[in-house]
Parts: sequence; C-alpha cells; structure tokens
Amino acid sequence: MWPPSCRPQFDKLARCYQQALEDERQSGRNFDWFVRLRPDLELADALPDIRALRTDGIHVPNFDWSYAYDSFALVPQAFAAVYFNTNEYNNGRCFSPDDYRRLGCRMGGCHCRLKHHLLNHSVPLYKLPQVTLSAATPSALQPWCEDGIDHLWICRQSEAFQRPGVQSGTGWQAFPWLGRNSSSSEL
Repeated sequence: MWPPSCRPQFDKLARCYQQALEDERQSGRNFDWFVRLRPDLELADALPDIRALRTDGIHVPNFDWSYAYDSFALVPQAFAAVYFNTNEYNNGRCFSPDDYRRLGCRMGGCHCRLKHHLLNHSVPLYKLPQVTLSAATPSALQPWCEDGIDHLWICRQSEAFQRPGVQSGTGWQAFPWLGRNSSSSEL
C-alpha cells in the first residue's frame, strides 16, 4: 500500500534542504522561497508573479482533504523546514493498511503522507492557478543534469524572480532567473 519510493523521495528532499541551509550559512543570506519540482517534469505554464502569492502557506497545483500534490510546490521560507522533513510523519514508518484506511488515503501514499504531515503542523495549502506539468523530454532534462539540479530549486527573491517565466519548449530557459539567482547541489 505504500510505494517504496516515498521514504527515499522525502529523505532526498530533506538532504537537499540541509544543503540549502548550509548555503545560507556560507553566503550569509536566507532564501525567501523554495521551489520543489520533480526532475522528470517540466512546467508548461508560466509561474504566477511571486509578489502575488501569499507567504502564509504552501502553494501546490492540487490538493484535497486526503492528499497534497508532492511533485511541485512553491514553499515560503517559513514553511520549508516542515515541508522538507515529511518523513517525520508517523515516525518515518510506512503506513499499515489500517493507517491507510483511517487516514482516508485515496491517491498514493506519498501524497497522503505529505498532506497529513502538513496538517499536523497546521500549514495552509493554496492552489496554484493554471499550472500544468508535463513529462520532460530528454533534451529538457539535460541542463538539469549538467547543473546538478535534483528535486529542488532554491531561489532568492530578486527582481528577476518576481517576473513570471516565459513559456518555451526547453523547460530550463523558461525561467531566466534560475541561472543567476539559484543554487543547487547534486545529492
């Protein structure tokens, strides 16, 4: 009932977040937003203007009472520690069939685990308008692999970050601020 990829997925996100904290420590600057995007997906739409988003919760393409979308999120600094430590939920144990039924998980264990972890920490969720994700083509994934980006883009708020991205077929070039205002490390 629990996909075997969930624990490694959330462990990897936690390690990436630890690297972000180390980057903050070394640079003496804090990140305002964390952008989580699974590396085999790409955005088909431009992101909304960051200034228009609320900072009192996490923004995802979709959620309901039983799940939260776990492949893409815009996470304000205030909620990053909670979001990127989802394996704390249920003491890191896999759900039993009884847990799965009790929690009303209808759409995958990873989605359900994330939703209940965020609920436990009273983190509000907001739906992103018109964000479409699609499978990335191998050519779109190439720049991510070369730059060592895996699962997490870390962005400091800047004038470039506040501009919406421009739709393109490449994925990477759609967000010109990534190259100048982001940092990442390969895990």
